[in-house]
Amino acid sequence: MNRNRERQGALAAEIRRQIGAGQNARYLRSLPLFEVPRNGNAPFEELLRRVDKAAEDQDRRQ
Repeated sequence: MNRNRERQGALAAEIRRQIGAGQNARYLRSLPLFEVPRNGNAPFEELLRRVDKAAEDQDRRQ
């Protein structure tokens, strides 16, 4: 168990080191900002409503 924690700590340190590297910092700064489109989730919300309704109908049948 202790060896696994050591590996996780080493991996976390390596990820932090790479993210902080100059090349990656420049690359990350060059990326456009992510923006969630407005009403972009409307089709998924409708799908979830339909799935919930189908699950309720199925529960009533049982």
